[in-house]
Amino acid sequence: MSVRYGRLRMLVCAALALGGALAGDVAIADNWTVAAYICGDGDLARVAERYAEGLRVAAAANGWALRSQVDLPDGVTRQAVGSEGSETEWWRRGQINMCRREAVEDFLRWVRGRAVGDRLAFVVFGHGVAASGRTTERDRRYEAQGLALDASAGGDVLTPQELARAVAGAFGDAERPLDILVADCCYGASVEAAWSLRDAAEVMVGWPGRAPVAGVQWAGVQVRPVEGLSEAETLAMQCVELPRDGECKAAAVRLAALDGAIGALKDLSAALSGDMRSWCPGVTAARSQTQRFGPNGELCEVQGLCEALANGDGRALEEAERAAERLSAMGVGGLGCGLTVLMPMALEDVPAGYAGQAEGFGAASGWGRLIECYCGRLEQLLGRVTDNPEQEGGAG
Repeated sequence: MSVRYGRLRMLVCAALALGGALAGDVAIADNWTVAAYICGDGDLARVAERYAEGLRVAAAANGWALRSQVDLPDGVTRQAVGSEGSETEWWRRGQINMCRREAVEDFLRWVRGRAVGDRLAFVVFGHGVAASGRTTERDRRYEAQGLALDASAGGDVLTPQELARAVAGAFGDAERPLDILVADCCYGASVEAAWSLRDAAEVMVGWPGRAPVAGVQWAGVQVRPVEGLSEAETLAMQCVELPRDGECKAAAVRLAALDGAIGALKDLSAALSGDMRSWCPGVTAARSQTQRFGPNGELCEVQGLCEALANGDGRALEEAERAAERLSAMGVGGLGCGLTVLMPMALEDVPAGYAGQAEGFGAASGWGRLIECYCGRLEQLLGRVTDNPEQEGGAG
């Protein structure tokens, strides 16, 4: 049954994983079209094939309509399967860059014209890049965060901004056309990514650190509604609570609540940046008390960081308390925020455009300026120690 787009709500499981993702039973009703955008080029090929097959099994078992595009080393396949499990459309072509905005938008437009029911799940699977531009390969560096990576296109990445533009291009002016966006990649659950995607989805789920290895076990998916939660929130809660073999659990947040949190973070950034000489020790202490991710530990769990700042050394900072409260309110099911924020100890872990992109989180929140002030102060202190032999010897 086709629906008028203006009333279409969507589930987008942007299942982007560096060899990993979510696993277990997921609650999705039988009125869903599942659209899978699987970036399985390079070393993810075998995992991607199993991932795609698991989706087919789940779609047939649950009566979903499945729309998929799978990128493997030997080319790209696009396929439509009806809710009864029969194939209705299929084509194959050579390699394309799956991480170009135009490619994602083209796929979403194709899906939009073939949507069945009043819910749509969009699954994107691939390697992830942290907000620092780093990956699990410590020596590899990119210019921006990525929610997928195309190996055959020179390692091009799909940035959160590009994904947001693709959604807007495919669905026009609809307000948050996606019910849920699951960034199922390593380092996808960041406040930087959430800010870029705030108008694309109602709920976002992702991994703040390294994602689990297996990927979503779609073949075992069952319908398990939870009282008091929307279907999207039910899925989000289950993603967070599933067993995992990675370094972290998933985060699930309501993106509409980010507007309130961003204002509090902006006030916090201004307060700290304005007196970094005094605040540098407190920021360092708070950072050490916060759960950290990334190759260099450059990603801090943002709500925990704000709570540590508010409580550190008995100096409750009003701006930090307010930011922690607003971030906690974003969490689905009372689980808290769980998103990370870039908070390194050296500017080498900050992409060149982090503070200067007008539409980016770093500029909108003032966090880019905060990082510059903090790292600059650390460098200044390190320079004093290095230049002073007595201090260097531990005179303290």
